[in-house]
Order: sequence, then structure tokens, then C-alpha cells
Amino acid sequence: MDKKKYWLRMEKGFFNNPLIKIMLKQPNGYELAIFYEQLMLETIDTVGHLKFSETKAYNEVLLSAVFDKPLEFVKEAIKFLKDYGAIEVLEDGTYFLTEVAKIIGKECDSAARVRIYRAKNKMEIETKHDSNEESVTDVTDNYNYLNSDVTDKKNECNTDVTHDENKCNSDVTKCNEINNKEKNNKEENNKEKNILHITTITTITKINNFVTKNFKQELTELEKEKIKEWLSLFDEKAIFYAFEKAVFNGVKKFSYVQGILNNWKNLKLTTFAKIQEYESKGMSHNANVAPEILQVDWLNT
Repeated sequence: MDKKKYWLRMEKGFFNNPLIKIMLKQPNGYELAIFYEQLMLETIDTVGHLKFSETKAYNEVLLSAVFDKPLEFVKEAIKFLKDYGAIEVLEDGTYFLTEVAKIIGKECDSAARVRIYRAKNKMEIETKHDSNEESVTDVTDNYNYLNSDVTDKKNECNTDVTHDENKCNSDVTKCNEINNKEKNNKEENNKEKNILHITTITTITKINNFVTKNFKQELTELEKEKIKEWLSLFDEKAIFYAFEKAVFNGVKKFSYVQGILNNWKNLKLTTFAKIQEYESKGMSHNANVAPEILQVDWLNT
């Protein structure tokens, strides 16, 4: 199978690109531009992914060592490129040069061989023509034959190149779609985690206010961690209700609240609605709980 060569198809107006213009106005701007081109060339085979090896990605220290640049310069260069969107950091820490996939070109070795073969034979034909005019017809026929053969090979190779390039572009597009999907999923997961974190902190704060007022003491850090565990099993109203029952029964201890919740857990009563339904059937002494305690909406206090 023919090996393929890759190159960067830089446009004539490369240095008129807004990113390059801004880059050149930076301190050491020309050195930064050259370093950027070096990084792009380094990622040709990996379609923009800065890989030191198949299993290890480049980091700033490796870039400094391999490209013989001061570490501080490399750090500033990477920061600049990230700030202007020329580099993205993937989930596994790999630097991804966003523009490389758009400007990669390639050809097969056979295309290069065909060009060399054609030039060589053309030179031989011209030499024979100069040394012996009588052989012009034979040489011309030979040239036409060779030219036809080379053209056929070139057309065949060009077909392969076009097919391979289309396949490569398809792979690059698929790669970009996967990267964008991973990025969107990561952002969505982070958003959900932030919402859950804020909700948890808000709930613990409200419970702490209730405990401070009724138990005459604040929650300890261990008790707050325990409440986080409860929130993964019970809804908020069920936990507040357990604290309310402790106050009504006159046992203002965290361990008592924990006992109530453990009992509900064993009965598979994890929501306030299920607890109410259970107690309404006479399975608990809920009838003795004062109405004003049960009707307080602690979630909105």
C-alpha cells in the first residue's frame, strides 16, 4: 500500500489572518507565530491533536524540551492560543489545534513517483531528439506511449487521492462532532452538578437555622456531611419532618433524628408523601403531632 504524505495548505493571505495579526503584535510576536506553525506541523498526522506518542499527550514541559523553547515562553504561548480559540484542551488533557483539520492536504507516494517518471522520460526523449533527428517519429510515439501510461497512472492515483481525502475529511468531521458532543456533555454535567451543589447547600443552611433555633446549637461538620447522605435517599420535606418530630417529642438530639430516618429507610418511606400516607393509616402516632408543626413550610422559610 502506498504511503501517504501530508502537508498544511496555507493560504496566500495567512499572515493577514486576524489571529496572526494579533499574534505578531505581541511581545516576541514573530517567535510566537513560528512556534504556532511548528505546533501545526507537529499535529499533521494526528489531525490537530498534540501527541508526544500514541499514549502520551504533550504538556508544556515536553513542548519546551522538544521545541527547545523556554518554559515561560511556552506557557505564555499556550495561554495566548487558548484565549483566542486556536487551542482547545480536551477532556484527557490533550491540546487540540482547531485550525489544523481545515488546512491538511495529502498525496500518495505513487503520485510523486509518476511526476518524477514523467520528467525523466521527457528528458530522455528530448536528448534522443537532439542527437538523431531520424528517430523523431519513434521517439514521439514512445513519448506519447509513456505520456499516456503516466497519465493513466496519474488519473488512477488522483482518484485514490480524492477518495482518501474525502475519507479523511469525513473522519475529521466525525472527530469534530465527537469532540463537540463531549464538550457539550461535559458542560451539561457541570451545570447539573452546580445546581445540585447549590440546592444541597441551601437545604443544609435552612436545617442549620432550624436546629440553631430549636436545638439551641449549630450543626457540626460531621452532621452536615450526614445530611448530604440523607439527601441522596430522602426528599427535603421528609428530612425536615424528622427534625420537626424530634422537637415535638422533646428529644432535641441529632441521633434521635437519625433514628427516625433509619426507621423510614427500613420501611422504604423516602418521600414526605409516602410518610404521610403511612401515618394516615394509623401505623404511627402522627395524630399526636401538633397541627402548627406539620403545616410549617420549612423549605420556604
